[in-house]
Amino acid sequence: MPELNVPFTDDELVAVRAAAQRSEQSLRSFVRGAAVAAASEHKLRVAEVAREVAERSAELSRRLADK
Repeated sequence: MPELNVPFTDDELVAVRAAAQRSEQSLRSFVRGAAVAAASEHKLRVAEVAREVAERSAELSRRLADK
């Protein structure tokens, strides 16, 4: 499986380690889960915006067709 090396500042790493501990996960699992969740959320937001643009475009096309 491909791996990714992500640098953190000392303060960031302390915060991430603390969050992983609070969630009772290993650091690796916590960081992987956070990255996958962020990517999934981004994909959902892009799909939502695309749907909104399509709806607006359809409305504008209907208005233009009525003229």
